[in-house]
Amino acid sequence: MIEQIRHLQSVEPFETFSIELTTGRIVQIHDRHQVATAEGAHHGDAVIGVLHESGTFELINAGQIASVSVGLHPKFKQQLAARRAQIEKRFGGGSESK
Repeated sequence: MIEQIRHLQSVEPFETFSIELTTGRIVQIHDRHQVATAEGAHHGDAVIGVLHESGTFELINAGQIASVSVGLHPKFKQQLAARRAQIEKRFGGGSESK
């Protein structure tokens, strides 16, 4: 998984990618500088560091990574669609009657 993350960091032009953890949590990477990788001294000790938009930094053991995929994760897409539907319902859907 670490090699996949490194590859996605180097792709030109950069594309957002998703890291899904074994807990089901999704980490979206929107900038190549938002994530760093490091090999450990022993096999299986690799970690990734993620700098979040809030300014917090998190270390994740590579063994916690279930998958890596290009683009917004489907769970995020569903959440965004649900939020958009709520906003449209609340504010009239953005279309005005004539």
